[in-house]
Amino acid sequence: MACSRDDVPEHAVMLPPENLPDTVLGYAAWGDGERRDIRRVRCELDEPFYVMKAEGADFELQVGFWGSDAEKLEDIDFEQADSVELRAVDEELHYYRYTILRMLPEMGQVAGSPGLAGGKTYLRSTSETAIADHGPGVDIDFEFSCPAGSALPDAES
Repeated sequence: MACSRDDVPEHAVMLPPENLPDTVLGYAAWGDGERRDIRRVRCELDEPFYVMKAEGADFELQVGFWGSDAEKLEDIDFEQADSVELRAVDEELHYYRYTILRMLPEMGQVAGSPGLAGGKTYLRSTSETAIADHGPGVDIDFEFSCPAGSALPDAES
């Protein structure tokens, strides 16, 4: 896996806590074990993946589920995620990136449905700052759901 330079963050849409909705839709805990609230979730079918993007104060978590020739939700395998990616920033504005893929032996059980995702897995450090500060990776434990009334893809074809 190639390491990215952290001078200019590749993706920095993390919002200050005061700009996030009040409703807590889940949590994520990694590294220091602190439980962090998830307050924004987007769920979408992006063929052949079903992608769930969660945001909290200073972090983003993305979980992807795969389906062979997925054209509708019934084609997606929700029993095991295909990928998990975490992007976080600390108080000193250091950006950290971690990822894991289904094909890697360290991937733990991460399951879901069209409305929720959760599990525990090891994530590999993929940024120089993450490697320098936290070594080769971190364990993450998380669970989150899509907001009630969110525009989930139609389960019918």
